[in-house]
Amino acid sequence: MRRLSLLPRRSAAVVGSAYARFATPAAPTNLKASTLELNNPVVTHTAHTPVTLTATTDAASGNIYSSKEVEAEVAVPAAGAKEKIQASRRKHVNTVELLISMAVTLQKKSSGAAAAAVTDSACGDEKKEATDGDATVGIAPRPVDPLQLLKALRAYIRSEDILAELCRSKVQAVRQRYVAIRARRQRVPAFHRDILLSEVTRVVERREVPYIEVARLLRPHWPAQLMDASGGRYHSFLQRSLLAWIAELLREGKLSPEEARSVLSQCPRLFHGHLSLMSSIVECALLDINTIQSPDPIIGLMWSVNEAGTHAPSHFWQRTVGRLAQLNRLLRDTLGDAMQLGKCGNGPKDGTTIHSGPGGREKKGEKGNIKSNNDNKGGNINDTKQNYTVGHVFSGLTTRQLFRVLRVLRKECWCNDVSTVYDFVDKALKNIAFEVEAIGSCEATSQKRPMSRQTITQRVKKSADLTPKELLSLLSIAGELGVDFHASLARTSDFLLAPMVHYLDREELLQLSLFVRKTRCDSLTLVQSIADEIVRRGVNYPLSVSLSKAALRTALQKPVLLSQLTLTPLVDHVISLCRTYGWYMRASQLLGWAEVLYDLSRRYAPSSSVGVNVRSCVEALAAPLRAMLEAGVVPMPVVSRFIELTVILGMRAKPHQYTQSIKLWEERNAAANARITFAKSVLNKESDMLIPMSELLYDAAELEDSGEVGEVTSRPTAELCRAARQVYDELIYLFEMQMIMRSPITQKEEDRLNDTFSHVGLYNIVVGARAMWRVHLQPSSFPSANASCVEGVVPLSSPHRISSTPPRALPVWVERRINATIEGRIRRANISATSTDEDVLRLFGQRHCNAAKVRHFMQLLMEESSLVLVKQQRFVWIFTAELARRFGGGQEQQMAQKMLAKVFC
Repeated sequence: MRRLSLLPRRSAAVVGSAYARFATPAAPTNLKASTLELNNPVVTHTAHTPVTLTATTDAASGNIYSSKEVEAEVAVPAAGAKEKIQASRRKHVNTVELLISMAVTLQKKSSGAAAAAVTDSACGDEKKEATDGDATVGIAPRPVDPLQLLKALRAYIRSEDILAELCRSKVQAVRQRYVAIRARRQRVPAFHRDILLSEVTRVVERREVPYIEVARLLRPHWPAQLMDASGGRYHSFLQRSLLAWIAELLREGKLSPEEARSVLSQCPRLFHGHLSLMSSIVECALLDINTIQSPDPIIGLMWSVNEAGTHAPSHFWQRTVGRLAQLNRLLRDTLGDAMQLGKCGNGPKDGTTIHSGPGGREKKGEKGNIKSNNDNKGGNINDTKQNYTVGHVFSGLTTRQLFRVLRVLRKECWCNDVSTVYDFVDKALKNIAFEVEAIGSCEATSQKRPMSRQTITQRVKKSADLTPKELLSLLSIAGELGVDFHASLARTSDFLLAPMVHYLDREELLQLSLFVRKTRCDSLTLVQSIADEIVRRGVNYPLSVSLSKAALRTALQKPVLLSQLTLTPLVDHVISLCRTYGWYMRASQLLGWAEVLYDLSRRYAPSSSVGVNVRSCVEALAAPLRAMLEAGVVPMPVVSRFIELTVILGMRAKPHQYTQSIKLWEERNAAANARITFAKSVLNKESDMLIPMSELLYDAAELEDSGEVGEVTSRPTAELCRAARQVYDELIYLFEMQMIMRSPITQKEEDRLNDTFSHVGLYNIVVGARAMWRVHLQPSSFPSANASCVEGVVPLSSPHRISSTPPRALPVWVERRINATIEGRIRRANISATSTDEDVLRLFGQRHCNAAKVRHFMQLLMEESSLVLVKQQRFVWIFTAELARRFGGGQEQQMAQKMLAKVFC
């Protein structure tokens, strides 16, 4: 067998790029329901309803698999689905047999006893086993055509990649089924795989096949069985060979603009990190941009540049968007031709390709008609047998084409031509509204039961040629641009958006709520559907706090709409949320809820049930604010604004009924007076000497934390220093997002967590963690968090009022991350007896240290805290013992040694 290391490499003028914006997650290409190797498997649920599981394609975003890549949505006859599964399995088996037969042929063609001996010694038992298997199967050798070899290998790789993606599905039924299928599936043995890849590298090196076929081979993700130590070298060699080939064609001027776009659409990930080559091929692809009469090649080029992950300058997007705007005006006159394409009731026949624009009617199989994964519309959430050409009423481009342009511009954060982008959004919404009016006049809108997911998906497909997720993305873009959702689009809300509310997940429902508020949509049916769905999902539903606040703000933005809505269940749901999670939210969240409730109370009489419940809820929110104020972790302006709201609500006039609000007001005044007294005492400590502000804040924080300022303050606990409050803010934010919202943490938030605990001293870390425990996690802090202690409260009618509270502990990954960060800092500092005091204090995070501060630090470590894992580590107590030896007294040193002896890990 020819070894890869012995193959000569062609020199290529490929300049590696030092800058790449980001790497787009790659995915298998051209994913259609009709081309899946495992096509439409049937999963029988508990109700014994056969449901087709199709792989979802986000055709506009360019990613074959979205965040929820598999959904059971289209009901099909079980017999037809079974036949499709069997056909796909036979197709896969035929591909594997063809590849094995080619490998056998290549093995027999290899001559020379030395080469055979090297092959036998290298492969060993694996070759023997594979050969025996071939003899058993009885596969006859076949002649090897290089082009046929690449196509068969590409089909095999793509099938394995799709199967691997389905095995990682979030749907448990899909995941279990495809894992079982993968375990039983026939694969190409490793010995034959090496022979095939070696032959592929040979024909690519000699350029016996078109370069576009090599790009198609590298387009899908190669499965793990092909990307081992041997297969990875073949894959890397093929990538370098193709890059060198393209660079040579560009240098010699033999690459046409159409071919450049084809290469980019086939394998955009190939150019990731190669900025110079990417810029050259893009410039080549733009040479005929002014003569292109179809928008599809330009849109595909925009998506290819985005998927490549290389930063495109602004003039590229300006040229492409400008040309699309011209085509949008030019193709507007071809409405009759475009509508003629969509008159076929059964859609196009097999083997034909429909293009939305008249300039894009190319026959299937032509060299230039190579669709990228963004052009594929067959792998949507719910694929139908009909292809609809919609959206030529108010624009030359179809609605789907407009959406794809807007989506890629949003991903690139480009909006330099605001008027053109705004026009695209407006025309897309008008197209949808026209199609909805045309379709809705023929369908009945009143139904006793909610519509099925399949019916909703077909409606969206017919009216916009989009999936429901893509429609929500388009509406989100419209909301960001501030496009008015005027009265002519009200039917769109009732016909498309309101029925799909029942099937939206938490992120999509929040996205729809934000869209309704930003566009000032006045659809009564849509807003009422959102409110009812939020109440139905209950208090414990993830993101219920954000969803309820968004829905309530949406309903409050128009008084006319508010008078027609039935908001009593939503108001009861909101009040239940505040009483359930009041002790687990940040101060800013509590203030936000108080402002929303105050805005709600303005629409009702003070003596009404809503007014009474609003005041009782604000009274319940005052208790956690008191605890935050006592711990010194809440900004004073937040407390002051909250007290203003209680005054406006008339709660000050009833001190016996609203005791928490009155106590909060008194404690705020005491805290403000204590701060003034403390500042005067520090300024008057020296007769005429002025202390710098930075040093004053630092020393004041040190004195407050160490408890040495009791004689000059009227409060036992003063405000925490800035570093300790930063630790508290990070911990309560992560707790709120993970335990209450149950929302995933972004990479930016993880980086901020790492940065905070990498710079704050150990003393302030412990102080902030202890404050977090005292206010939010200590059981004695909120003995009656869910019960109302206010007299005169109207009982709530919401069935979801009583709910379980989140666990009183930080997420496990947060504790482990903090523990690893602290351990790394202590080990890098390498504190020992030979270290200086400055090194110890730098890690401790204080300028000065004494026995009282050391004793306070040790007490915080020994007490209950939110950082349970940190205080159990031996390296922490080793540092504490060294700190006590330098700055503590005999009692502190003895205590440190005693705790160090108890810790074993």
